[in-house]
Amino acid sequence: MVAVLFLPERIFKNRTMFGVKIAALVSGVSNGVVIPIMNALYQVVARKLNAYESHRHNSTFYMSMVIKRFSFQFVNSFSSLLYILFVERVRS
Repeated sequence: MVAVLFLPERIFKNRTMFGVKIAALVSGVSNGVVIPIMNALYQVVARKLNAYESHRHNSTFYMSMVIKRFSFQFVNSFSSLLYILFVERVRS
């Protein structure tokens, strides 16, 4: 990623779009790095929350864990797509 920042501008045909292409690259890479980190972090938080809830049965414990993890991973993984779908579409 850092090497791309130092590429000469002549590689790109349209010089005015150089910054836009770099911004798209950096945002895509950072999004790809942040999603697994946040998923791992929330896995730890979900375990602690489930332990704090003190479920009586294993089935309710596991169902609560599945609901927590699925909902967060769905929002975390698809938030950028939802942003493009609902916010950017309205702007343009």
